[in-house]
Amino acid sequence: MLKTPLENDVTEYYRSVYRSVIDAEVDTLDAVFDEGFTFTGLSGDESDKEEFLSNIADESINVFSENVERIYVKKDGDMLNVRGRSKVNLSVDGDKRRIRKIQIDIVLRKTEEGKDPETGELRPELTRWRVMSAKAALY
Repeated sequence: MLKTPLENDVTEYYRSVYRSVIDAEVDTLDAVFDEGFTFTGLSGDESDKEEFLSNIADESINVFSENVERIYVKKDGDMLNVRGRSKVNLSVDGDKRRIRKIQIDIVLRKTEEGKDPETGELRPELTRWRVMSAKAALY
């Protein structure tokens, strides 16, 4: 099935954010997460941006690799609801490293940075996204 330009853009963005989690690039994640960002883990516990970034930095959440199987995108105004399903090799809170099928539901919001300076239109190739929230679940 062919993807739309928006789905291609979001898929690449999703993968780049995951790569930043794998590489523990806390500064990059800090730049793309909204100030009100929340993360809901597999246990149902919710953490704010600061706590989530701290968990990545100190390897309480340690993602070694991921393989995206499918990404679903639903547009809602200037927000996107994205569901990514991946096989993820991870360790949480020092548990044994293992591969799990994890679904991440994220909410993205377009920012003004994606506006064409000449026309004022939002263009997919210029669009920047802010991650508002992420919720993990097994599938």
